[in-house]
Amino acid sequence: MKSSGRMTGSQRRSMVIDAAIAEFASYGLYGVSTDAIADRAGVSQPYVIRLFGSKKKLFLECGNRVFERILAAFEDEIAKNPENPLSAVQRAYVGLLASREELLVLLQFFAACEDEDVKRAVHRGMERLYVYVRDVTGADKDTIRELFTLAIMRTVSIGIGMSEAAKESEWARVLLGLETESPSEDVRV
Repeated sequence: MKSSGRMTGSQRRSMVIDAAIAEFASYGLYGVSTDAIADRAGVSQPYVIRLFGSKKKLFLECGNRVFERILAAFEDEIAKNPENPLSAVQRAYVGLLASREELLVLLQFFAACEDEDVKRAVHRGMERLYVYVRDVTGADKDTIRELFTLAIMRTVSIGIGMSEAAKESEWARVLLGLETESPSEDVRV
């Protein structure tokens, strides 16, 4: 069976979400237009609205996708290392640090919690991650709190460019928990 080369509706929807993630990462819910998202995706603005109904609904889809990808990363890493699920979750989140745009969307999602729909979506996403980590690791509440605190700190560090600052500044090295004291060493978060 020959492929027609045309994208399915699901593929186009996913393409628009990816374009929206890139835009929302930089400009947030209120700082980007659906026109900019449509331009990035190579579709019309009315098509974006037809797919999602509103910019806010698209933003919610983007935030939910990021939470789903975090959960999938946890699941994948635990499947590789089931005997030590807590370490697997930690490694998975460190691996996610390469997904800068998605983590910036997560920060934008948190920042937009003044909107009740966004806040509910954030709470659902955080609860899913918490319940998964609690159930799969069996870790106590303090350990889980420390894990999430470190993950949030690492997410913020991506947003504010702390790994670059760590090359020159003690404050960034200390907050990132880097063992190196020498600013000349290669520093990565």
